[in-house]
Amino acid sequence: MKEYNWPGNVRELINCVESAVVMTRSDVVDLASIPDYVMNQPIGETAGSEEGGLLDDLEKKTMAQVLNETGGDKAKAARKLGIGLRTLYRKIEKYGL
Repeated sequence: MKEYNWPGNVRELINCVESAVVMTRSDVVDLASIPDYVMNQPIGETAGSEEGGLLDDLEKKTMAQVLNETGGDKAKAARKLGIGLRTLYRKIEKYGL
């Protein structure tokens, strides 16, 4: 993770850590929970951050998983994701979930 370029700076790092926490199946975040785009990026390259880029794909996948885990309960999903319900609805519309 130290070698990753972090083009989104602190916000991207926060999103990566939050995603890893959501995706982990244990009490400890391990390397398997770290998004592939961080672990597999060749040194010196920049991850895509444009519309439809890797971060959007990761966010969509994470949201779909959490919605599935909560049985579609949007209020529970929003709490688990640490976002507001209005934000969740906006992102559901954005990603067509």
